[in-house]
Amino acid sequence: MPLPTPANIDRDQAAWVSRCMSIDQMKREFPNNDQRLAVCHSQFRNRNKRPTEQRAIATTIVKKIEEGYSVSAAVVIAENLA
Repeated sequence: MPLPTPANIDRDQAAWVSRCMSIDQMKREFPNNDQRLAVCHSQFRNRNKRPTEQRAIATTIVKKIEEGYSVSAAVVIAENLA
């Protein structure tokens, strides 16, 4: 299933991230708050990419956080690899 992405009305990143953090699908797929926060921020920045690219970025973020990278480092690494 594709990850939720911001709609055209979601112009404010903070508002999108707040909403994204509470989406049931995101809570199920990313139960770790740090991982979910990182993926939500990434979804906002990469909202114009294809769902498969967004999923690859999210997967890399989770992997990097599990490897011990900070949230911000994991996002930067994942987005640069995409």
